[in-house]
Amino acid sequence: MSASLDTILASLHATLLQLPSTAAHLVPDLVLRSYLHDAEENGKVVQFLLPSTLRHRAFPNVRACFEAAQLSLLLASDPNYDLAGAKAWVYGHRKDLYQGSEAERAGLLDDLPEQLPADEFFANQFREMKETWNSFAPGKGALLHEAKIALERQPKRPDNWAGLNIPEALEERLGAMPNPESIEIPPVKASDLLRSAYAVLNRETHPHSLRLEPSTIHSSNGGAVTFVFDPVNSAEQADLAEKITASSLKLALAAASLRRRMGG
Repeated sequence: MSASLDTILASLHATLLQLPSTAAHLVPDLVLRSYLHDAEENGKVVQFLLPSTLRHRAFPNVRACFEAAQLSLLLASDPNYDLAGAKAWVYGHRKDLYQGSEAERAGLLDDLPEQLPADEFFANQFREMKETWNSFAPGKGALLHEAKIALERQPKRPDNWAGLNIPEALEERLGAMPNPESIEIPPVKASDLLRSAYAVLNRETHPHSLRLEPSTIHSSNGGAVTFVFDPVNSAEQADLAEKITASSLKLALAAASLRRRMGG
C-alpha cells in the first residue's frame, strides 16, 4: 500500500478537527459531519484491509466511502446549504421510518418491548431536532418543515435528498468551484468517471459468478468433479480499491474545505 492513503486520511482527520459547526447551520453541519465521518471511517477500514490476505474484500467499505464523499460534496456545494442539510436530515430519517415500519410488519421488533413504533419515533426525532435548532438559532427549525414539503414535491427519482443526478450535479459544481486541495481528475468527464467508479463498486460488492474461476477441473469415474483454484491474486483489485478510496477522500476534503470557507 502506498503512503498516499495514509497521507489523505491524516489530512482529512486534521481538517475535521477544524471543521466549523455553528448554531445557524446546526442541522446541515451535523449531516455534513456525519457524511465526512463515514468517509473517514470507511477509508480507515480499507486502509486496514489492504495489507491483509482479504484485501480484495475491501470493496463494500470503498463503496461506502465513495457514497459518503459524494453526498458530503453535494451538500457542501449546495447554494442553499441550510435547506439542503435539512432535506438530507429529513430524508435520512424518513428512510429509517420506512425500514422500521417494514421491520414492524415483519414482526422483527416483537422481542423489543421498549421499541417505539416507527412513526412515533420519527415524530419524536423531528420534534426534538426542530426544538433544538430553534433553541440555538430561533426560527431555524422551520426549515425542517420546508424540507418535508420540498421532499414531498420533488420527483421520487433519482432517489436522494437532492432529487438530482449526482454525477451530473457534481460535474457541474466541480467545474465551478475552487480547488484548494488540488484534486486530480483524469481527462474525462467527471460524471462519466463517477458513474464508472460506482459501476465497478456495485459489481464488486455483490455476489457474481466470476468470483471464483478454477484453473483446472478434474473428474473421477464416479462422476464427481474437483475444482482446483489458483491462489487469489488480488493485487490489481487492491490497487483499484486504494485508488477509488483515495479519490473519494479527496472529494470529502473538498467538501470540508467548502464548509470552512463558508465560515459561520
